[in-house]
Amino acid sequence: MWKLQTMRRRGLARAGIFVAALVCAVLLFACSNSRYQVMLEPPEGSDEPAQSLFSVELPSGWEVINPRAGGDSWSGAFTGDGMTLNFLGGPFAVSDIYRTMAGGGDPRMESMHINFSVDINGQQATLVRPRRDGEGLTAMVLDLPGRRLVFTAEGLSEDEQEVAFNIYRSVRK
Repeated sequence: MWKLQTMRRRGLARAGIFVAALVCAVLLFACSNSRYQVMLEPPEGSDEPAQSLFSVELPSGWEVINPRAGGDSWSGAFTGDGMTLNFLGGPFAVSDIYRTMAGGGDPRMESMHINFSVDINGQQATLVRPRRDGEGLTAMVLDLPGRRLVFTAEGLSEDEQEVAFNIYRSVRK
């Protein structure tokens, strides 16, 4: 009798471990990120092929709104979880992010944000974070050979800022 109870306990313990491992695997799969290639769509009516700009890792359920050319620059967005992260690029990409930086000409915007430099895959980048959640820009400027990428989002909570920064840090040329 004692031996039978011990065997049942071991069987239940093994079954419990199997179920826990299965749940962890399902959660990891469901929460996994996917790498997307961001393509520059050719102008309407053009025979030109789409051009690869960069790749980015996005959380499950997010989508890339591929950019369209506009003069010497282009713009697009990443959307998901109720957030929109805008991006623009080109040799001279500029946005409101520069108003948050020292010498940007807007002392009020400078005082509302924290700017810091980081290395993103061997490239120098400037990240911008608002001093208070929900107010200001969560952004990145990344200089790549021959082009600049600027990513911006406004009014993000602290958790949303972390999602945005994880996406920004995943950019590859």
